[in-house]
Amino acid sequence: MTEIRPVTSKIYGFRVRRGLVSKLKGVPGLTHANPKSDLFCVELDPMDLSPEGALNCFKKIVSEAGLGPHFGIPAAKRGAAR
Repeated sequence: MTEIRPVTSKIYGFRVRRGLVSKLKGVPGLTHANPKSDLFCVELDPMDLSPEGALNCFKKIVSEAGLGPHFGIPAAKRGAAR
């Protein structure tokens, strides 16, 4: 990930390396509005509206999709309590 930025009051964007764009396409919870862009967006709950909250949300989504190692995030454990 190269950048985290607010897009709207409830949506944060994450810019990723070009090589990871194809891996993130279609991941539930992430929006990729422009197929040629390296920007993915996530809508946050009102309690998580901060760059740190956005990063935690991104980490959770990526980890659950099994892509954590590509972002330096440990993979989610199957059957772990939430």
